[in-house]
Amino acid sequence: MKKCAKSANDYKRTVSCLNCPMLAQVSWRDLNADSLKSLDTSKIVRTHKKGEFIFHQGDDGDGIWCVYSGFLLMSNVSKNGNERVVRIVTKGETIGARSFFSGEKHTLSAKAILETTTCYLRRGVVNELIDSHPAVALQFLHTISVKLRLAQEKTQQYVTMNVREKISFMVLQLTKQLGSGGRPENSSFHLPLTYKDMANLLGIAPESFSRTVKELSDDGVLEFNKRIVKIPSLSTLRREANINGHAGDLSPENWIVYN
Repeated sequence: MKKCAKSANDYKRTVSCLNCPMLAQVSWRDLNADSLKSLDTSKIVRTHKKGEFIFHQGDDGDGIWCVYSGFLLMSNVSKNGNERVVRIVTKGETIGARSFFSGEKHTLSAKAILETTTCYLRRGVVNELIDSHPAVALQFLHTISVKLRLAQEKTQQYVTMNVREKISFMVLQLTKQLGSGGRPENSSFHLPLTYKDMANLLGIAPESFSRTVKELSDDGVLEFNKRIVKIPSLSTLRREANINGHAGDLSPENWIVYN
């Protein structure tokens, strides 16, 4: 089993809670300047290389991580040894809160699939934060509840989505996170996931995933060149994803975040 990042890998560049661009997305966003300064001195900032684990399934939930930059893959391993990709995490999200508050061990492993910077809050730091600002705990619980609701909605929506729609929708989200400048035409990005990971995440057989990707490429919807994905037209891709044809909140920004 790979080891998680150690303090020797601590990120050297200063990441301040007071001017963090992710502050508006986290549960402690309403803290005053003095409280943010205290939190800033208590956090542990680390950089995780591609392939490095932040934590493993079965580890104690002794803290909460805020993702400052990068890309994480959340997965679990079944009793028969099969790995299932469950979720993708991007900058601005927090992970570990469910295990932290439930007192349970992590049910998922978190692995960096790009170089990723996280800010780690130990249990003592979080407890002190909640004792001083009870509203933070309520915000955490609200966030967890919203994630559960959206996960349930996504499961229901998946029943009505065909394979082409699922793949197109996933590429839309990846384009939003990784695309070159958000241009409406000829947007492109380097694919951080393997075909197997993407098929696993979507609940599609790898053979079906590869076959459908080829069909989308042949139809001019997408262009795959090894790990480079090019989208000739985002409007065409959105039509292919058929976002408006499904009930519920299928906006791309809510798909990977709450998967």
